[in-house]
Amino acid sequence: SGTLGGIGTINGTVSVDGVLAPGDSPGVLKVNNSVTINNGGELAIELNGATVGTNYDQLALTSASSIFSLTNTNNLQLTLGYVPTAGTQFTIVDIAGTNAVAGIFEQLNGVTTDLSQGAIFSVSGVQFQISYTAEGTTFAGAGNNVMLQVVPEPGSVALLGLAGTVLMAFRRRRN
Repeated sequence: SGTLGGIGTINGTVSVDGVLAPGDSPGVLKVNNSVTINNGGELAIELNGATVGTNYDQLALTSASSIFSLTNTNNLQLTLGYVPTAGTQFTIVDIAGTNAVAGIFEQLNGVTTDLSQGAIFSVSGVQFQISYTAEGTTFAGAGNNVMLQVVPEPGSVALLGLAGTVLMAFRRRRN
């Protein structure tokens, strides 16, 4: 029920019933084995910028046979310390091998939330989308990393479309 956090490397299997908090505000915690977030467990991630290890936390599973498992009800605790732009990506769990992520997060910051593949959710007014199949910069590919990507708010997209329409009408009128 405690907190395991910090930077460095853990060689054994990690089984979390409490909080796994990679980083040292922020940073990268490496595990040369598998990680399981058990029922009631939590992965706590700080997002303070777009550079991994310097501005945001990451859990890195470095063994080719590593598996990241999410069992029963578990929590993704996100702390947002800045306002990221649309398209910004955060690989919060980087898995070296080819084993798929087992399970999904069921809670966000302690509240039951749809965090299935591709789900969109909000933290501090910023909209994110989650992928459990990211690879490199490919958000929903054939990979096995857990990635968050900032998506524009629906109102912003509509406003951008409206601005484009007004600009086109104005240009036509001038001609």
